[in-house]
Amino acid sequence: IARLVEKCGPVLKFMREKDAAAGHFFSQPVDPVAQRIPTYHEVISEPMDLGSIQTKFDNGEITTPWEFGRLVRLVFENAVTFNIEPT
Repeated sequence: IARLVEKCGPVLKFMREKDAAAGHFFSQPVDPVAQRIPTYHEVISEPMDLGSIQTKFDNGEITTPWEFGRLVRLVFENAVTFNIEPT
């Protein structure tokens, strides 16, 4: 399983590079105050971003490819959920 987790690193790097080129929308945690979206934490119970995934990956906190996939999906599921819900 460790070899599979290692292969997640280049995938994360690719996603972070694409995100950087598109405006860094998913690179850091949502700041509800700065972004003037005070209901964010009422709608999203488990915030996640690509930078936080990178930190978890670098610290060895992601131990399976399934956890990596769950966290990556969570980034985009949160974005869809928050932006579809009336706020």
